[in-house]
Amino acid sequence: IAKFDLTVTELRLRSLILNLIYEFKASKEKLSHTEERLERFKTVEGFLRSRVFAAPQKKAEASIVTGKLIVLQKELFHTQARTENIWNELNSYLKLPSVPEIQISWFKNGPNLAQHELSAQLEANNPELKKQDARAAQTKNESELAAIDSWPGFTLSGTYSDGSGFSPEKIYGLGVSLPIPVFNANRSARAASEIKAQAEEQRFRYLKEQAQKDLRAALLNFELAKKSVVGLPIKKIEDLEKAILETDRGFKRGQVDLLTYLEADSQHFESLSAIIEAQLDLVKSLSDLQTLTGNSQLTLEK
Repeated sequence: IAKFDLTVTELRLRSLILNLIYEFKASKEKLSHTEERLERFKTVEGFLRSRVFAAPQKKAEASIVTGKLIVLQKELFHTQARTENIWNELNSYLKLPSVPEIQISWFKNGPNLAQHELSAQLEANNPELKKQDARAAQTKNESELAAIDSWPGFTLSGTYSDGSGFSPEKIYGLGVSLPIPVFNANRSARAASEIKAQAEEQRFRYLKEQAQKDLRAALLNFELAKKSVVGLPIKKIEDLEKAILETDRGFKRGQVDLLTYLEADSQHFESLSAIIEAQLDLVKSLSDLQTLTGNSQLTLEK
């Protein structure tokens, strides 16, 4: 049971670290793009304010951009704080002296997982189930021992006397005491141990049903996350970057108005965030399946 407790801890710790690594990388990615947005709007603000004889419309646009800069600065601070907090939590396990350059593989799709295979792995390897199975076996053994105690062994006793008087004699005695079982059947201990064994067995069946239910839910989350990753491929970020750069140029040339530019910037960042969040959802669903099945190799794409 202690061994299975250790396995549970190892699986949960591995899942936690895996998620933290991807969260840290994703947060750094968002931080980089937030910094780019901030620099871009600083350039736009300078471009608008450089027009000394600008019309009232252009002055109003410059004021809007200034307000946007304040919002972006606040967003940058929040993203920086979140990134540092994630690293602090991750490094509480890694114990590294400085932040390394973490290399991870973003998912293009995801492994092909079959429910019947995962279900079999769960029953064979899930440490929580194995722990409860061990408890059930333990109480069954206790019940059998209680039954054995209903037939206690006999008691052997001996006596000796050296004797005294005119004609002393030495006296040796040997006695055997054998309890009658019907009067000493250890009934209360047997009944208690049998009830305990039945309760542990029922708990084992309940945990198995719950684990299978959790597996179906985790597999559904995985399939949904997998579809999101396919629909929002990581390579699309390059297209988004090219599009926003083109919008930048169009705005500076007067071909794109300010409201359209602001909408394009917001849409760009929302799309980028959705792509990254899809990756995190897939990693989370995979780590949940790993913990349930006890299989740490589910992240290998097929």
